[in-house]
Amino acid sequence: MNKKFKFFNLGLLFFCLIGHAGPFDQISVMMVGISFPNYDPLSKTDNIMINTLTVTGTRGSTVTVTLSCPNVRDGHRYMVNGSQKLRYNYYVDANYTTVWGGSSCRGIASSPITVKIGSSGSTQVPVYAKAPASQDISVGNYTDNLTLAW
Repeated sequence: MNKKFKFFNLGLLFFCLIGHAGPFDQISVMMVGISFPNYDPLSKTDNIMINTLTVTGTRGSTVTVTLSCPNVRDGHRYMVNGSQKLRYNYYVDANYTTVWGGSSCRGIASSPITVKIGSSGSTQVPVYAKAPASQDISVGNYTDNLTLAW
């Protein structure tokens, strides 16, 4: 197969989670998964996506949200398809310099996201994902299962 026609449908799924941040606060955190639908291994341009983290709860509450790092090697998260691995990461900033994670990211220097819930009782925060260019991988569905915690 000619490599210039290889495209990828990469999926990542999150669930709506509900928990308690304090004795009286009920907090829900939601984010849908990312997809890098047109990853081309011959492209010299990183594949980037912007997503939204939604935190709902008691107005004025502050919530710190971490993101798990189950498939980590060499300082990167990986989506997997059998033995094939696609490097990617989530970031807290639009410059793609601070990885979103927490204290358990096994070798990745990372930071949680701290959200102050606004007067509407819900706050949306942008989060950023990037799959670096020029990865030599095959066509297929690449996945990673991550957990949000707060």
